[in-house]
Amino acid sequence: MVTFDGDGMQRVSTEVEVSVPSGVLKDCKRSRSNVVNPVAVSVDGLQLEVSVNIKRDDEKKLTITLDLTGVPVPNEVLVDGDVLKYVKPRKDDESSESEEDSYDTEDDVPGAKRKVRKFSVKQTGNGRLVRMLLSDAYAVTARLTVTHVRSLGACLHVVRGMGELCDVVLRAAGRDFPAHKVVLSAASPVFLRMFTGDFVEGPGGAGEGSATATASQARVVEIKEVFSAAAFEKLLEFLYTGSVADFSDLEVELLGLADRYIVEKLREACIERLMEVDKERVVATLRAAVEWPFVPKEVRLETTRALLNDWEELTATAAWKAFRTAHPVAAALLGDAWEVYEN
Repeated sequence: MVTFDGDGMQRVSTEVEVSVPSGVLKDCKRSRSNVVNPVAVSVDGLQLEVSVNIKRDDEKKLTITLDLTGVPVPNEVLVDGDVLKYVKPRKDDESSESEEDSYDTEDDVPGAKRKVRKFSVKQTGNGRLVRMLLSDAYAVTARLTVTHVRSLGACLHVVRGMGELCDVVLRAAGRDFPAHKVVLSAASPVFLRMFTGDFVEGPGGAGEGSATATASQARVVEIKEVFSAAAFEKLLEFLYTGSVADFSDLEVELLGLADRYIVEKLREACIERLMEVDKERVVATLRAAVEWPFVPKEVRLETTRALLNDWEELTATAAWKAFRTAHPVAAALLGDAWEVYEN
């Protein structure tokens, strides 16, 4: 089901039912923990899972937790739960009726013969949906409505991917990117100037088939000095949605594009990720810091510190040997710094 609200947000929903038979709960009482097979949930292109985790404490009380996984940050997912029913099987194995008392969805469920009232949880990542305590072996059924919330920009990003209603094509790194001038202009002052003034991007003018056309007049605009088509695609993703789902180790390239097109939030996100130094990427990041002036000082310092901390291991890699060949002076200075650091 797809709905639009007055706040400009699109909501795409699907329903799923998660059940735990009483036998699983009985087994868990004996074995301390259990995980019911995850239930796959597909909503608006997101492949999610709802799993049921059951644990037993020292007093043999059971804690049941519904966990949502697979939500790529910063997607916003709402989970509305219909009443969770705890059904106690009859001793003669005949079908039984559920109890109807309502309680909150936290630990104040007092025990058996209860059902939890409706709950609603907003998820911007993976996490706990609802947690409850059981003191006896009951069958549990949860009916969930999972909703993916998309902003207007995210909806337009989908439209852009379909090539619909686009009024400009950005040609970068040998690939054409259909886009909407108004979205690009709203997200970047450089694109705003490009599409509203006499800005010319590319040799011989911006327009295809015209040596004098400006970007504001052109249908096809040449974008020069782009690292890769993959990085430019992620730049557009950020301009439309305000986030990048998967950086794919392109933080340095995106940092350069963010600096060029004055997209401060993207720049901050790239710097934050580069500061979380991954040992496997230390030398590559340090090399980028030496070669590109847009890499800020704090990234250079942090990657240098990381290199010195694992000097012997990192300088034995092929990446370091390539760095030393390309930048012998910088490599020598770093070697001197390591000697001082060691002493």
